Amino acid sequence: MMPERKFKPGQRVRVNENALGLVAGLVGLIGQVGIVSENTTSLYDGDYLVNVKTGRGSSVILRLPGECLDETSWEFHL
Repeated sequence: MMPERKFKPGQRVRVNENALGLVAGLVGLIGQVGIVSENTTSLYDGDYLVNVKTGRGSSVILRLPGECLDETSWEFHL
């Protein structure tokens, strides 16, 4: 049975303070759930794969549990 998803593929999310112990330097960044590809999923072993861009323009893929992510408005752009 597939776990219920809190976030959908392609949804924009914000890395929240619960991620301090995992990715401290990336808290507050806006990202997109899933890796933009037809053949990949947005979930990996219950965690979300989130694609974020750093202040220097690098793209980073994070693997985070749902409690480390907040919904954000579509007004925010990557």
